[in-house]
Amino acid sequence: MIAAVVLLPGCYRYVPARVGTVPPGTEVRLRLSNEGAERVAEVTGVQQTQVSGELVQWSEEVMISLPLRTSDAALDRSVRQRVIVRAGEVVGIDVREIDRTRTAVLAGGLVSVVGGALVWTAVRLLEGTSGTTPRPGEGGEGPTVVGGLVPVWLRAFH
Repeated sequence: MIAAVVLLPGCYRYVPARVGTVPPGTEVRLRLSNEGAERVAEVTGVQQTQVSGELVQWSEEVMISLPLRTSDAALDRSVRQRVIVRAGEVVGIDVREIDRTRTAVLAGGLVSVVGGALVWTAVRLLEGTSGTTPRPGEGGEGPTVVGGLVPVWLRAFH
């Protein structure tokens, strides 16, 4: 579960969009001119030519809601800061969208790991039970079974 939370952002990608065509409420990455980066730095304290957040407004002024960094330098998406730059200071805009290939690979990998762990655990639990299974060479019909699950002749290939 922790791996899913850590890797989940890897399921997204940014794709270029035309400036001025993205609707408010969309998660975007703005590419800014040096003047735009300076304007963002006045508010956030960090000069950067790319900022990611939710587009709030697009007109002569562009307003974006940025997640704030907490004291330990981690992003806290629940605490946000609105920043305004001029439309002319936006060099480009990218829209955040789900990457189906990465998501499928991540989901397949997680299912494989969890499924493998469950099978491994089940086999270990069943190997430890003796129950009513006859011991090898003590009779019974059919192949001799070890741990109630695997015939002895299959154990030779193990």
